[in-house]
Amino acid sequence: MSSIKKAAKVDGAWELSDNLKELRLRHLEPKRDLIVTIGKEVKALNTQPSVKITKKL
Repeated sequence: MSSIKKAAKVDGAWELSDNLKELRLRHLEPKRDLIVTIGKEVKALNTQPSVKITKKL
């Protein structure tokens, strides 16, 4: 069994929760690895620079 990964852009739109603390991308295939890039101009609610967050679902 090979472990070849395909790279492709995900079609869809990000959704920001009402509390402005969660960003979601719905309807993804199960066991999918994502690489998310957030621009440095995006600030956290506490105005600190964004940090790299890695979470595997």
